[in-house]
Amino acid sequence: MNWDGTTWLQIFQGLGPVLGLLLFFIWRDWRREDLLSQKLEKMEDYQRETLAALVERTTDVLAQNTQQLKFTNQLFDQIVKGKLSE
Repeated sequence: MNWDGTTWLQIFQGLGPVLGLLLFFIWRDWRREDLLSQKLEKMEDYQRETLAALVERTTDVLAQNTQQLKFTNQLFDQIVKGKLSE
């Protein structure tokens, strides 16, 4: 078989619609995957930012809680030892 320009033209004429459909579906699926990837990245960024803020706030609350517990324990010790009247 002679693989000159006319042979390629005949192949493309015979497979044109099929090749066009194949390329369309490949492009459509690639585009869908790209959009899904972008959405996932946005969701991950949102979750990361939200979790970072929550961790920071939780750390602050735990520090305050620890200070309050220390103060409460000191008062309790003073009451138990009788140094502080009721």
